[in-house]
Amino acid sequence: ASIAIGPGSDLPGLSVEDIEADFDVSVVLLRRQEEAQDFHPAPDRRLQQDDTLAVLGGSTEISNLAQKNGQY
Repeated sequence: ASIAIGPGSDLPGLSVEDIEADFDVSVVLLRRQEEAQDFHPAPDRRLQQDDTLAVLGGSTEISNLAQKNGQY
């Protein structure tokens, strides 16, 4: 699933490790403006507004992440 981090999201400041542990998903891509796509980003990489994540996980887990991101 693709998660675009926009205004109102609670995700900026969290690390990739936080996302994976808290939501039981796997972050397989982090795309940030002006940077190359980061496949399997480092666990300590912190999220910023306007980042886009590609995550793998169950539908419930992805839905929980999307809700924390201010979607749905």
